[in-house]
Amino acid sequence: MSFGSFKGNRRLRINKIVFYKIFLVFVIAIGIPLLVMGTLSYRHSTQNIVKQVNRATESILMEKKSLIDHRMSVIDSEIDRLFSVGPVRDVLTTNTSSFSSYSYKIVDVLNLIDKTIASNPIIDSIYIFDNNHDFVLYDTKYNKSDFFDQEILTLDFNGRSHAFLHERLNNKVVSYARKYYDYSDKNRIIIIVNMKYDMLFDGLMPDNPEYPLETVIYDDELNRLFLNASTFTDINKSTLEDMQDIKERSYLYKLNHNDYYIYKTHSDVLNWNILYLQTYSSIVQSAKLMKTLTTLSILIVVVVGFILAYIFSRYLYKPLRKLVMNVEKYMGNKSVKGENEYSIIHESVEKLYEQNTDLASKYQVTFPHFLQYSISKILSDEYPDAGKFKNILDLLGIDFYFTKHMVILIDLENAEFLEEMNDCFEAFLNQYKDETVHIMSNLSSTRSVIILNTDCDIKSIYSIMQALKEKINAGGTKLTISIGRPYTMMEKINVSFQEALQQMERKFFIGKNEIVLFNDVYASNVKYFYDKGLEEELINSIKSQNQEKAVELLDKLTASLEENACTIEYVKYIYFQFVSNIIYMLLDNGIQPEETEMTGVEIFKRIQNTQTLSELKGIVHVIISKSIDLLNSLKKAQYTMIVNKAIEYIRSNYHRDLSLDDISGKVFMSPRYLNTIFKDETGITIYDYITKMRMEAAKKLILDQNITIKKISETVGYNNIQSFIRMFKIFYKLTPIEYRRKNC
Repeated sequence: MSFGSFKGNRRLRINKIVFYKIFLVFVIAIGIPLLVMGTLSYRHSTQNIVKQVNRATESILMEKKSLIDHRMSVIDSEIDRLFSVGPVRDVLTTNTSSFSSYSYKIVDVLNLIDKTIASNPIIDSIYIFDNNHDFVLYDTKYNKSDFFDQEILTLDFNGRSHAFLHERLNNKVVSYARKYYDYSDKNRIIIIVNMKYDMLFDGLMPDNPEYPLETVIYDDELNRLFLNASTFTDINKSTLEDMQDIKERSYLYKLNHNDYYIYKTHSDVLNWNILYLQTYSSIVQSAKLMKTLTTLSILIVVVVGFILAYIFSRYLYKPLRKLVMNVEKYMGNKSVKGENEYSIIHESVEKLYEQNTDLASKYQVTFPHFLQYSISKILSDEYPDAGKFKNILDLLGIDFYFTKHMVILIDLENAEFLEEMNDCFEAFLNQYKDETVHIMSNLSSTRSVIILNTDCDIKSIYSIMQALKEKINAGGTKLTISIGRPYTMMEKINVSFQEALQQMERKFFIGKNEIVLFNDVYASNVKYFYDKGLEEELINSIKSQNQEKAVELLDKLTASLEENACTIEYVKYIYFQFVSNIIYMLLDNGIQPEETEMTGVEIFKRIQNTQTLSELKGIVHVIISKSIDLLNSLKKAQYTMIVNKAIEYIRSNYHRDLSLDDISGKVFMSPRYLNTIFKDETGITIYDYITKMRMEAAKKLILDQNITIKKISETVGYNNIQSFIRMFKIFYKLTPIEYRRKNC
């Protein structure tokens, strides 16, 4: 075989493969969606049609049920009227063997039966009989033994009425039996109305229904009463029982190997069940047309797909083949061994992707470390090499063409520099690419450095950083930004970095989530200043429980430390000394160490762990508040002891002529101050307390009739009896004499 024939056979084989693939893709891409849409549309249409037919049929069924109920209500009324008239009651409730005595009444009953039958064309005949008489009233009087319809006479049923299908004189009738009781002689009277079958069920089927309907009527004992079915006649009791067990008013049911929609209702007048049956296929006949159209559409798609696949594979395949030849040329015939054009292209793309992924993964791993190491080396080098730095810029594809160079440090206070955070920073800085050029590198998980090249002044850079801070803060992240001074020489970049590092420490004093600029006086104006007078005044404010004054003095002390640019360690030392002096003051005032809940070691640890001056002040604020509370508690306990001592003295001497000066002298306190704390403790003044003690003692003495009122007055400390009587009446609303008479 020649190379040309081999090449031609291969092209023919490839063309066939292309044809089949294009044909399959076209059929799947169009045929399957068309099939799905057609199926869904068919189902949706079927459901809508079924719902509409259900509503219409149920409405017709309820209308026809009402028609049957009305007819039977009329029959019920006829029976009640027939039984309620005099002749019927007289004949059936008279217990006599003499026929002549009420034969005329029987004639009246037979006339009533004839009139009732004549008034209602549905009624075929009427039977009347009971337990106590051996006759049946029909068109005349029959002996029960001679009556032609013996099956009726043996009828037994529960309840007040019963309807059933019956053969009478070779005619099909619906017999409706009503039962009456004469409880005086235990007689059971039965009136049976035989209704013409055709006339009773006339009009039960709707006129010209949209869909063919079948009708079945059966009673609660599953006896079939009416069947109008052209497609089946073998509905037996088993089938009716199966239908009866289904509680829904409409449902789908398989009968005679066909699906039927069954609509059911129940007549409470007759205890009959009425069913309408419709074949499911007749309901969804219109929806089947859509199914047929869908099938035809799919066939059309197959034919059109066949034609298009032929055109594509025959005439539009050449560019693809040329592409494959180029791939084989540049990739090498041995490196790609696909069976067809698609597999060759796929294999080539996979190899290119693998090579690219390998290079990208190596770059992703090594470059961040290289960049971080290079930048850290340049920033920390005392004499940075501008040439090396330019090489790094070239590698990054960055050109520092502005005149100023500066370093900006960023500390994340409550987050880390993850990939998402880095992307956010980069996206923001890229907005200012016309004004700045930057390199950003992470020094740690929470600290990043930005080397900025710009011609902007420091105010503009501050504004850009302020906008960056607001954007990051909006996402819930707090950050502190330290901006080093700008330098025109690239070799000075490490100086700007050291300045930014040094300035970042100032966040202890100014707090976190701020922007700090380098201060020229930062390292040249340090003074260790500690005003002991402020501390003593502050401690005196705590002693006097003046918390507002104490907080004001603490703010002054802190401000003096900030103004003199003290180091962080010195500030923490001063605060520790100050807190220690507060604890010593509490101990000197009699407060036990365990009450303070503060130890030197614990306070020292808490102060050393603070990260901002504001946090440090917060610790001291809490200690001041706690100290004032302890001093208040101590003073309150002392006051309680003094008041208790005064009360004890009053109880021992209330019968004497006591004065406020006497009592205050015993507790070594001024009368006015003693009276104030006494009222705070007891709720009443010392004078009111003395009076209360005297009145309680007098009330007890008055019950002793052998003691005179005057004697009682002198005993409880009153020299003037009138004053005693007046005060007693104020307390008890009675004079001493009235109180004695009432209680003795």
